[in-house]
Amino acid sequence: MMKTLSLSLGQSRGRAADAALLPVMIKRFRYRRSLRRLLETSPHLVSDIGLSLIEARREASKAFWQE
Repeated sequence: MMKTLSLSLGQSRGRAADAALLPVMIKRFRYRRSLRRLLETSPHLVSDIGLSLIEARREASKAFWQE
C-alpha cells in the first residue's frame, strides 16, 4: 500500500511540521523530474545511479507528496 501525505496544510500536523515538510517535497519533485528526464534522454545510464529501469520508472511516476 502506498503512503501519501495530506495536502490540507495546517490541519493535523501544525504549521511548523508543514514548514519542515516543504523542503522534502521540493527535493522529491526535483529528483523525480531529473529521473524522468534521464529516462527520456539516456535510459541506459539509470543503472549508474543504482536503479533498475523498473525502479526508476516507478519512482519517477510518483507525485512529490508521495513517499
